[in-house]
Amino acid sequence: LVVFGDFLRSRGLDNVAAVPVPVAALSSDPRVLVMSRLDGTPLLDNAPRTNGTTTSSPSGGGGVVEAAVATMLRVWALSVVEGAFFHADLHAGNVFLLEDGRVGLLDFGQVGELPATTYDAVLAMRDAYERGDYRGLATALRDLGVADARGVDLDALADDLRTVLRGFGRSRQSDTTTQPATTDRKS
Repeated sequence: LVVFGDFLRSRGLDNVAAVPVPVAALSSDPRVLVMSRLDGTPLLDNAPRTNGTTTSSPSGGGGVVEAAVATMLRVWALSVVEGAFFHADLHAGNVFLLEDGRVGLLDFGQVGELPATTYDAVLAMRDAYERGDYRGLATALRDLGVADARGVDLDALADDLRTVLRGFGRSRQSDTTTQPATTDRKS
């Protein structure tokens, strides 16, 4: 929790997200963790119901919930690629909409970490996509294990990716040169 709180502060995210702070003086037994209280309600309780209300507010609040979900996803995605670890059990019961408008993340009992090779392949995939380098994108997908490393024809996969991604606004010609990712992982 301390490390994740430091991550939020170092990225300027502590104004939109929070985690409980351990209270060491009250956590003398290694099996007991006492934390600060986050005042709010579970995101699940704020979700609009079919009748337009929420369990915590008769006036609805779907826009607030949508913004909270977007914040939660942004914080989580950044923690995956820039943090020392990420929350591996993120669901609406572990996310609170705090009274101060921030999103509170609870229950860090399951966390994950991207292995260096996966992290490098994700960065390479992002960089290749941004450059319109379909062969680089195919190579990154192979390195991630999405495409079978033994039997994949990278040029054919690159052509298929070009065809598919044209439908999503990508129409640049392939630049078959690859460049190493320049983003360093922060921890």
